[in-house]
Amino acid sequence: MKNKKKMFILIILLILLLIIILIKMPKNYTKKYSIGKFNIVEKYNKKTKAYSFLINNKYEYAVKNKYKGKKLIKEIKYLKGTEKRCINMTGKKVEFFPLCYKDNQYSYTLEKAGEKYISNNNEIEKVKVKKYNNIIIDDIYDKNIFIWNHKGYYLINSKENKNIKFLDNEYYFNDTAFKTDKYLVTPDYKQKYEFDKFYVTNLETGKTKEMKLKDKLSYNFYYLGDYKKKSFIVDRKNEKEYVLKLKRRKIKDITSNESTGTIYDNKFKEISMTKLVNTDYSFKKPEAYTYKLEKKRLYLNYYKGNNDILITNKKIDKLISYDDEFVYYLINDTIYSYSNKYGEKKMITFSELDFNSNNQVFIY
Repeated sequence: MKNKKKMFILIILLILLLIIILIKMPKNYTKKYSIGKFNIVEKYNKKTKAYSFLINNKYEYAVKNKYKGKKLIKEIKYLKGTEKRCINMTGKKVEFFPLCYKDNQYSYTLEKAGEKYISNNNEIEKVKVKKYNNIIIDDIYDKNIFIWNHKGYYLINSKENKNIKFLDNEYYFNDTAFKTDKYLVTPDYKQKYEFDKFYVTNLETGKTKEMKLKDKLSYNFYYLGDYKKKSFIVDRKNEKEYVLKLKRRKIKDITSNESTGTIYDNKFKEISMTKLVNTDYSFKKPEAYTYKLEKKRLYLNYYKGNNDILITNKKIDKLISYDDEFVYYLINDTIYSYSNKYGEKKMITFSELDFNSNNQVFIY
């Protein structure tokens, strides 16, 4: 009898535990509610791990965050002095920033009130400007910045600056190097026309190791993307696709006998090598934020959003990269970062970046 009672209690506890897990688990949903004069459509997408909000069928907003329940906006107000162009939201479990709309243009920076709000919330102290090999170092946060210097890379971060050298002679072009989730991969430029070695640099430590290849690759190759710690590249000249396991420094030819390759578009799909070598494909995964340059203007677009949001009034020369919090871009010889939390900041200034576009920059 006692055993039956214990078993019954155990089953009840397991059921309760399962209910709690199901409640806490991320789930896609759409919720409509109102706060004062503001009507809100709130959604969560577990693929992008982001909340999106549509306010008064006009203002779009997205926040990348772990699932924290529903109805996350606590209060919405118009910012003073903006003539009802800028709104600011207060969240229960997430952080929001002002969003403005003026002359059919969405922006974080068009309104002075919005700029003032961002600067008042700057949580990073202004660091003393430093210099390394003619590179002026400003606010680089906790990032690692790799700059091609013709023999390897300068590594710039808040703890150390160093020269990662793996080539004896200078090589001006570095168009084929690519950054994966954790590694920076550079061909062995000492070899002409084709090569059989990569230099693999750990983005966290800056340590570089050689990676021998079974086949010779042409320099006419491109990087497709990553999937579960594997990186994929396409050799156009030799019409082959390879998968790289960079941690183990292994490479494998995955071109089929039927001359087909593989791409990832929310799932793996076969594709003819003819298409793969004649078009630049990239793996497509849902992203909460994407950025684009149009006529030297930098815009943010949310996943499945309808509006482009202007990031800065400055004219941008090159979009370098972006991650969940920051976007990085080049103006003349200066690399800037932008985030909603910290606003626009100078990171580094290096005169060579102004006239040598082959000095590739990678930020981790």
